[in-house]
Amino acid sequence: MIDSPTLQPIQDKKSNSKFMLLVLFGEYIQGRGSKIWLSDLLALLDLLGIGEHTGRSTVNRMAREGWFTVTKDGRNSKLELTKHGETILQGGTLRVNETPPAQWNGDWHMVTYSLPEQQRKQRNNLRKQLSWLGYGSLGPGFWISPNNQHPELKAVLKNLDVEKAVHLFSGQYDGPLTPQEIVDLCWDLAELTREYQAFNRFYEQDMAAFKQENQPDPAEAFVKRFMLTVRLFPILQKDPNLPLSMLPDEWPGTIGRDLFSEYRKLLTPYVDQFLDQTIR
Repeated sequence: MIDSPTLQPIQDKKSNSKFMLLVLFGEYIQGRGSKIWLSDLLALLDLLGIGEHTGRSTVNRMAREGWFTVTKDGRNSKLELTKHGETILQGGTLRVNETPPAQWNGDWHMVTYSLPEQQRKQRNNLRKQLSWLGYGSLGPGFWISPNNQHPELKAVLKNLDVEKAVHLFSGQYDGPLTPQEIVDLCWDLAELTREYQAFNRFYEQDMAAFKQENQPDPAEAFVKRFMLTVRLFPILQKDPNLPLSMLPDEWPGTIGRDLFSEYRKLLTPYVDQFLDQTIR
């Protein structure tokens, strides 16, 4: 398992087992028919440091939550992603591959809502989804983004059953703050910069070392590519993907995304070889 003083290690694999399962399905299984034998999945999880007991309990919990169906075949079981699971994982794939818009037309896209305490769970889920879509909080119940994510948000609102409590607006802002002051209020670019820089330092060195290997181990390449995604994804969750005009020069997020793509491409042939031998 990858570890480094420049990156925060995953402290509790058990509590992150659901996230790691989602990465497995989104990165590897979805592209191979969205099906996998439970025994094969448990073998992959074991390679990633998650034991059989934790793996089985996580699978059972996620099946109850509607992520995939389980079909028995003798003593073994086959897992298959549901349409719900596929849709959410496709959104994650799009987020990994997105790039900052080159231009901004000056419009802000705004979200306002007021949900009572009885709907606290929906309210908390809405905040998480707004953050995931790149909106920033300008005040209580008031979120904004320079990118028009309203079409994606409407699907979220329908799923949360809060469509009538949430209002969407798009238009110009007349002050008193400058666009950059709004950015500073809504998003912590300084913290994002530090996280991207740590990611970049580690993986520039890791990729250079991998290039020096004469015969890379396919299983090791699988773990490396898996962890590459696991390390980047929490940063992407905080990154609003602002237009380039709102970002500092030599934005480390751009460097990080390019590094991710290059290293991922380098590892992929070895990972495919490993999966061809491992997944039936």
